[in-house]
Amino acid sequence: TYEKDVRDWGYDAPERVAALLRQHVSSPKGLAVLDAGAGDGLSGVALKNAGFDNLVGTDLSPELLAKAKSRGCYRVAEVADLSQRLKYSEDQFDVCTCVGVLTYLEPDSGVLSEFIRVTKPGGLICYTNR
Repeated sequence: TYEKDVRDWGYDAPERVAALLRQHVSSPKGLAVLDAGAGDGLSGVALKNAGFDNLVGTDLSPELLAKAKSRGCYRVAEVADLSQRLKYSEDQFDVCTCVGVLTYLEPDSGVLSEFIRVTKPGGLICYTNR
């Protein structure tokens, strides 16, 4: 499976991001978190295990989102194209994560500006990039 393959490669970015975020919040309970590019939910599971309980996951693939939803960690999981304007309002999220996705987006896509727009002032944005 995909998960077994990436784990065999030593992929631990979801857990590392969740742990890093946990270090920078007094309490993760109730914080609104956007997991952009949620894929099959590996990051959602890591965030949930770190105590974050108000997760919105997005991904371009409905098939991967179905798997993510089945993991039971997202309050909402919906299709979104990160190269386009996100449907969310300004300052909607306390935290925004994007793990293992930015490598596949064009630098001028505006995705980072969108993360800033939907994250509250003083909120946290944490992403990985190869």
